[in-house]
Amino acid sequence: MKTFSAFLLLLLGAGSLRAQGVSPASNGSSRYGAATTFLQDYQTVGINPANLGLWNKETKMITFGAAEIGMQLHTNALTRKDIFSKVIKSHTLTAAEKTQAIQDFIYHPVAVNLDLLVAGVSVQLPKLGGFAFTLRQHAAGNYEFNNFVSNLLFRGIHDQDYFSHIITDANQNQVAVSDTPQYISRLFNGTSINYLWYQSYNLSYGRQVLKTDLLNLYGGIGLQYLQGFGIMSAQFTGDGLQGFTANSPLLKIDYSGLNLQNAVVGNGLKQVGTGAGVDIGVTALLFKILKIGVAITDLGSITWSGNSLDLKDTKLDSLKNFGGVSTLSPVDIFKAFNNLKESVGWQEGVTRKVALPARLRFGSSIALGKMLEAGFDIVQPLNDKPGSLTNTYFALGVDFQPIKSLTFSSGLIAGGNTDTDIPFGVAISAGANQLYQFGISVADVLTFIQPSKPTLGLSLGFLRFQF
Repeated sequence: MKTFSAFLLLLLGAGSLRAQGVSPASNGSSRYGAATTFLQDYQTVGINPANLGLWNKETKMITFGAAEIGMQLHTNALTRKDIFSKVIKSHTLTAAEKTQAIQDFIYHPVAVNLDLLVAGVSVQLPKLGGFAFTLRQHAAGNYEFNNFVSNLLFRGIHDQDYFSHIITDANQNQVAVSDTPQYISRLFNGTSINYLWYQSYNLSYGRQVLKTDLLNLYGGIGLQYLQGFGIMSAQFTGDGLQGFTANSPLLKIDYSGLNLQNAVVGNGLKQVGTGAGVDIGVTALLFKILKIGVAITDLGSITWSGNSLDLKDTKLDSLKNFGGVSTLSPVDIFKAFNNLKESVGWQEGVTRKVALPARLRFGSSIALGKMLEAGFDIVQPLNDKPGSLTNTYFALGVDFQPIKSLTFSSGLIAGGNTDTDIPFGVAISAGANQLYQFGISVADVLTFIQPSKPTLGLSLGFLRFQF
């Protein structure tokens, strides 16, 4: 998994896009948007495992895919031009650009998401049902800052509105000191910072459970084993604060000065948590053309037992050697809050069990002849854990297949972690019996027309085969 780890840091750290992000429907396929009744074979794993039981004369017995990736970034803080010129190109901010960034990020949330299907395979049989296995990595994050945190983030020790003076200590560290220190729960009030990164091994099964002349009913279940690589959950309200973080050594968080009882040392990608999850789903096929699906996904948790820190409410009396972040990279921003342990209140933590970002999905679609399928999805977050949707997600979707080897997908997306988006994708089949398939989609075509509130997202799949 070292290749993916480097790729993750390239995308998020060196300045690219994770998706929440990919939208909850892209799942590495050639589409964003509605998915609860649209997807089949291994691509329905984590969406609605009941669809593995769907079977018709067009269904292929074996489907295999690898290296399918979906990524997305949405923000009200930056324009499309800013994302391309300052985030993707990993631009080092000037003093004037830092001043502008302070204003841009005040109460303007950012959501990022990345989903990589390392490998997936499914076997679908008309009598036994469908089996699927996927190895997938997920990373998701979002953050929103108040005025004080935005200033602290980009100015650091040079935030003269709070820090009274800067001294040089005996070890030649530059230390900003406040004459009137306040508790961080008050200073950070209204700020939230969350991310989640884990790897899942998912074994799913779906089959037909009822058959009549008018109704076919399908049920499915997916079982997950999870490896946790990184998490942060930090919420600051007028009533106080709560926070927890744990990270793999790959992220190079500075733990010096802390006596970690559960240290995971070394280099590279090492797990700092393990867990399990369950997906369950039901799909009904009415009159052979109308599908209705309901699923609950990511029921479970990860126990974070390595490199864990808890957030304590302390007075921010000083800040050492932090001149502010120099890029707009989400990873640089996440790392900055991890590394401000001496000032922001991170202390040695204990093992903590954190629920997965569970979701309830409801969707329906109807086949309008052989070339067109249209439908909708409603996705409701069941908690507010790291990686969760911030709002209910609504999607309209349509697939148009003018010929067997070509499918166009589009629709309308609202809610979730974005505003209003219009996705567009193309999937192409080639070879005998459409053996080889590949697809590409963008999360929002409006982003390339209007500059503000962009949703930059890309979903790619070029190694997909059906037999």
